[in-house]
Amino acid sequence: MALTRLIILICVRVFVVSSDRIQIIGLFPKPDQLESDVLESHNTVRWSTQAMAMFHTAILLSHKYGIRIGGHPINYSIIETMTDVNRFSALHLICEHSSDHREASIVGIVGPATSNDVRFLAPFDAQIGLPLISYSATNADFSDSRLYPTFYRTVPSDRLLVEAIVELFKQFSWTSCILICEKNDYGYGGLKLMSERYNTRLWIKDQLTFDVHSNTFNVDLKRTLQMSRSRIVLVWANQNTSTTIIRHALQANLLGGSFVWVTTDQVILSEFNGSDRLKLKGLLTVMQTHDNGLESGVNRTLLDDALAIWRNSADYGSSYPANFTDISSFAMFAFDATWTLIEALNKLSSDDSPTLAAAPFCFNSLLTNSDTYYKNLEAMSFSGVSGIVQFAKNISNDRIGFTSYVLYNLQSTRITPSEPYRHLKYKQVMKWSGTRQTWKNLTDSPTNGIVWPQNSNEVPCDHLLIQGKANSYKAKW
Repeated sequence: MALTRLIILICVRVFVVSSDRIQIIGLFPKPDQLESDVLESHNTVRWSTQAMAMFHTAILLSHKYGIRIGGHPINYSIIETMTDVNRFSALHLICEHSSDHREASIVGIVGPATSNDVRFLAPFDAQIGLPLISYSATNADFSDSRLYPTFYRTVPSDRLLVEAIVELFKQFSWTSCILICEKNDYGYGGLKLMSERYNTRLWIKDQLTFDVHSNTFNVDLKRTLQMSRSRIVLVWANQNTSTTIIRHALQANLLGGSFVWVTTDQVILSEFNGSDRLKLKGLLTVMQTHDNGLESGVNRTLLDDALAIWRNSADYGSSYPANFTDISSFAMFAFDATWTLIEALNKLSSDDSPTLAAAPFCFNSLLTNSDTYYKNLEAMSFSGVSGIVQFAKNISNDRIGFTSYVLYNLQSTRITPSEPYRHLKYKQVMKWSGTRQTWKNLTDSPTNGIVWPQNSNEVPCDHLLIQGKANSYKAKW
């Protein structure tokens, strides 16, 4: 019997874009996406626009500094994503850009904003060899450089946030809590860290999950909290979800009493009316922050030049805040993510410039001539606008160096034209500056300047002392 062999040839068209036209892509959530369930961040309108502005500023600053790749300035594209539509939206948009041979050659991506998007986009970027540097995706899973070899981030991992929270609880002599997490990568990542890595230092008495799509908890919120032996409630959720969870707690009359609420993002005060808003007094929030001092490795010249461009920008000048303290940390991280790619490109010789070989099927695209480019990224070390930017890729995808977290306390304040939210303001009361550090007081008060629920100045106890009643204002130092 004759043996017939069928040979199938698969032809893949590849368009090599000239290396004199390169671009960096910036991925940012649409600023009007106020109801997103996945953003691990501050107010979406403010920080997203600011992050876009600082991405744009970094590109323009590279032009001002005369940085040229192959004799040409670096181009850019900004892609606004709808993270609440589906989990593939960012991947779909990048796929379209990477397969379009008419576009300038993509050599790096700044973003995405969320851990959910990273979970889909990072494997794709690894497939085609594109570096991906996020400014706000914090899930600790993405620290693994073996699983995500082309992923980097300038924002601290949630592992540090958990460490900061555990250290804070230790200083308050709290050993237990009730954990409420949102039902997504960010929330589950926090739950995993708290339950697996710190279960010997902090006892999670009860845990609840909140689904923003159905607007429900997995168990009865009021009954679970009232029956729990712990009086400390830790909410691991983004700003919009945290606001919704706090609203549920308010409706269940669980605020302003024996429970102390700690969130990982500030709630949106304008979502509450005057009388309800006052009941939020005493709320605590732990969030990462950026510094502007030389002790944290900030490059003041780079920062001043960047802010000058932003302030005078025709496109983004209107988003420049009145006070430096109103600039989101994610905006600073976005600039440094962009500058990391620019620095790596600037160190290349003309023969080492990477080029994206674009294919109609995006998964067949490939960043070529990129070995030296990646070596530059892995060896990167510079003083950025948020501090020292440096990576140890053989260990982790995380940035190493200076990290700070601030404890905010929601306190009463006077009504002024600049304070429209009626008597309440987030005040910075304590600061944590990294591993093996204790939380430092930012006020002159011996009690850290914290206002606790029911206007108490004493640190609450974390558990019920008398059955059926909570003596929650017995200080334990």
